[in-house]
Amino acid sequence: MTVANKEVKKIRELFQNFVGSNNFKGQMISQNLMANLLNPELQKVLIHESHHYWQSLFYPFLFYINFLEYHGVVHLRREVRLSEEAQVPFDHFGLNTPTVNNFHFCCVNFRYYWNDSNMLEIDVDYQQWTDWYDADIFCLNDLIEDSTTIFEFKASNEDAGPERYFEWIQNPANRAYKKLYKFLCKRFDPKYAYHFIPILTQLAFHTTEPISIFRDLVNMTIAYNLDKNFDGIDYFLLKDMIKIRYKTIDLDPANTNFIQDIPVGFIDDTLYDKIITYANMNTGSAHYPLSVHAGKYLNWKKENEQREMALIETDHQRSKKLLETFFPFAIHVNFLDLHARDTALVCSSPDYQEYKIKDHTVDYGTIVKEMVKMKEITLALFSDAMADTPFLCHHKQCAYYNIGICRKWNSVPADYKECKFPSWFAWNYLYEISVEDNCLKKINAEQEKAYEKEFFRINDKFAEDRFRYVGLDQYHIVLLINKEVLNENDYSYVGEFLNKISNTRDPEQLFSFLVIEFPDHKDDPRPVFQIPEIKKYVQVIMDRIPALFFYLALKGRFRTHHYMFPFFVKHKATVYPDTSFMVQYDHHSLEAFIKRQMSDILNHCLSQKLDSDFYLEEFIKHSLQNSHQ
Repeated sequence: MTVANKEVKKIRELFQNFVGSNNFKGQMISQNLMANLLNPELQKVLIHESHHYWQSLFYPFLFYINFLEYHGVVHLRREVRLSEEAQVPFDHFGLNTPTVNNFHFCCVNFRYYWNDSNMLEIDVDYQQWTDWYDADIFCLNDLIEDSTTIFEFKASNEDAGPERYFEWIQNPANRAYKKLYKFLCKRFDPKYAYHFIPILTQLAFHTTEPISIFRDLVNMTIAYNLDKNFDGIDYFLLKDMIKIRYKTIDLDPANTNFIQDIPVGFIDDTLYDKIITYANMNTGSAHYPLSVHAGKYLNWKKENEQREMALIETDHQRSKKLLETFFPFAIHVNFLDLHARDTALVCSSPDYQEYKIKDHTVDYGTIVKEMVKMKEITLALFSDAMADTPFLCHHKQCAYYNIGICRKWNSVPADYKECKFPSWFAWNYLYEISVEDNCLKKINAEQEKAYEKEFFRINDKFAEDRFRYVGLDQYHIVLLINKEVLNENDYSYVGEFLNKISNTRDPEQLFSFLVIEFPDHKDDPRPVFQIPEIKKYVQVIMDRIPALFFYLALKGRFRTHHYMFPFFVKHKATVYPDTSFMVQYDHHSLEAFIKRQMSDILNHCLSQKLDSDFYLEEFIKHSLQNSHQ
């Protein structure tokens, strides 16, 4: 994703003092992403990539392919860890043929062609063709991408339709995947390709042989004259027809690790559920994150069969609803105009924020990020698949850079000497990277412990996992105080958070305003200032941080005065049945509190060499304007 020059400058200035690649930086990048979602070009990118994510839920075999690829990576890492060879070259570990087939199945080439009224398909050798585009050579990715292009067009244009799409696709300025569409248009009315590509692709991926089944489905539409009467096409009728023709297969996911061992046939919901359950596992690195949303999709679809058509019958509003229902669990925000350390893997899907893996105390977002690292580093170690991809790291002077194993490492520090990659790699793979001898060297249990300790030394130096916070926009950050913090009387929590951020950059420059929330009490009908444990906690915090209101939001949509003032000012509160409330303050108590805060804010500004007049004016103005609420 590219950003405007002014955004590049702003982000560079924002992150220039961050020494690590930490959670708060990720929050700020996420904020920047969300703040730019009104940008039409960014919206198109988000819709396009989200559709690929949804295809992995709606297309059972695509989910299975993706899972087998991830499952293979897990086993490859295990293979390295179990190796007993004392010293091996960097390219020692390689992929066996079944594993290669898993990784490259979607890129296998085949050729569609016409014989009289039938569409046929043959395997091809990619090297045979000098002009493979004109030779009508395809792969599974072409089916996936052409369907996504049509979905993106429908979701981005209010007057979307086959005629306008045909005009749009002919314009060279509109760069899009259109190879399969143009192939079908040679034979059929363009309306056919527009209507049928999403339908037939989704149906084909309900089987374990999408290439051939797509061909058969096209021929089926010809045989039943649907190519001339496709406006009233019944998706579910076609689905029943291929289910009858190809029979439902039965397999044990635990004993089927390679695509070549999967029988040809139909994947019904029962088998899909079995695959999802196995992929979830809910234990360690074997857990496949996408299984969380795949399980949700099956249950969501059971409530209403028509929901299976959501990727086919779409428009702008429907795509927004789909985004709300299945927001991608992780988005790698990558600004091409910036160093890779100014990127972030954002895990902000509500379905994943509270998800827990058995026997793991670390939050799920952190686990997912580790899974991404493991996948990308393992692939770099076992193959040259990433040899042509750009480095995420910009530290060319680092001795590890030219080795290339860390080319997709997404946790890039400001100083490469403080990079976690060398210790992380040794700890996870039980081989250390020897720059001097240009090889991998096996480590023993004592060395493994030392590398683990070194990794956490660096990680703890930058980590902020102790704090739970959410960036709402470019002006506000919410610090979440849960029951654990309250029950343990962790009164240092707020102060340490503010100190940690302040030591990086002044908080008023970084995020402007702080909002404090108590998420575990959201169902309590009482206002927070009437909950004893919260009242006690906040009052102690104020004693420790006299200038607390210097940091808090007093204006805009996240005004905190209406629930923070009652902790410190005498008042009468009226609570209504809908849990809203009105507070009437004692005039003398309110005046004393505001004067005390003015003094504390003044002292804080003087100690920090800040413009005290500005902050005092803001505090007085918004406190007096809103203190009657």
